[in-house]
Amino acid sequence: MKQFFTLFGLLLMVLSVSAQKQVALSSSGEYLYFGGSDAFSKAYEAAIDGDTIYLPGLEYSAPTIEKQIVVYGTGFHPEATEASGVTRLNGLHLRSQASGSYFEGILFEGSVSFGSGQKVDDVQFKRCFFNSSLSLSGPSDGYSKNVVIAESILTAGFNGAGSYGLIFRNNILKNNSYNLMRNIHNSAWIHNNIISGRGYRTPNFQSRYMILNISGALFENNVIYNYDNSSYTFHSDVSNNTFLNNIFNYDPTDDNENTWELNFIDVSIPDIFIDYIDDNFSFEENYKLENPETFPGTIGPVGIFGGTIPVKDNYVPSVPHITSKNIERSLDESGSLFIDIEVEAQDY
Repeated sequence: MKQFFTLFGLLLMVLSVSAQKQVALSSSGEYLYFGGSDAFSKAYEAAIDGDTIYLPGLEYSAPTIEKQIVVYGTGFHPEATEASGVTRLNGLHLRSQASGSYFEGILFEGSVSFGSGQKVDDVQFKRCFFNSSLSLSGPSDGYSKNVVIAESILTAGFNGAGSYGLIFRNNILKNNSYNLMRNIHNSAWIHNNIISGRGYRTPNFQSRYMILNISGALFENNVIYNYDNSSYTFHSDVSNNTFLNNIFNYDPTDDNENTWELNFIDVSIPDIFIDYIDDNFSFEENYKLENPETFPGTIGPVGIFGGTIPVKDNYVPSVPHITSKNIERSLDESGSLFIDIEVEAQDY
């Protein structure tokens, strides 16, 4: 697999900075390339289960995913995509045949969801940016299993829809509204995240909770921050969970509906980070802890830079990554075109 990334990935990177960026498909040992505004759809149409698609730094309309595929983008962080551009999808819709699919390095402008009544298992999203809602909606008589959301940024609500065995790790889930995280059950592992939102009571005394309808989950090594009214962080239906090594800006541990172990309470959340600007996500913020030794987690510090696989700086995807490019606009006297591209191989 590493050799595949080295050879195929480098070729893809060269294609991504050419005058006409092309979508590449690796299928049955052959490489196919597609251009035009519908390049992703054409590559998907030609793909079979298990194929890999690479999307250069452009904006694409996504087909409904009904195959098991792997999709890599160039990433989304401004500093990491200056040379390659950002891979943007207008949203994504998956059906049950997409079970086992993998998505990395993509900015989703529109909502990402599993089809109504669709059971989509073993799907992974890694180093993606969700600028709209993410919902794992499934059938009424079963749940999608073993979904992984990792090292990503979510700036709207996350609906787990009762999925079984969810892993939600090393993410930033940050939005200045309520209903930030909901409907998670069945042995979920929620660890090393920053979860920051707003829970409050409206002027007409209606309650707005930040986190609700979660049970049977392990919350471990998270930073959980309700910047409005901490009393409305958890709805009463957040029960039978274990909270281990989490940082809170208040003390929730008098709640007998859950188990509380080794948590850090009454912490001024903005002050623990190197640079925390406000309650909306910004790439200018730095979410590394000022004093990580003060907040030890199970492995490494609490937060997104702890755990077995900490967040990678600038969320660079695991395929080879363009760090700089210089392409002359015209041929020289000998008819040659000067191209200088620097590519950095990724360890993970």
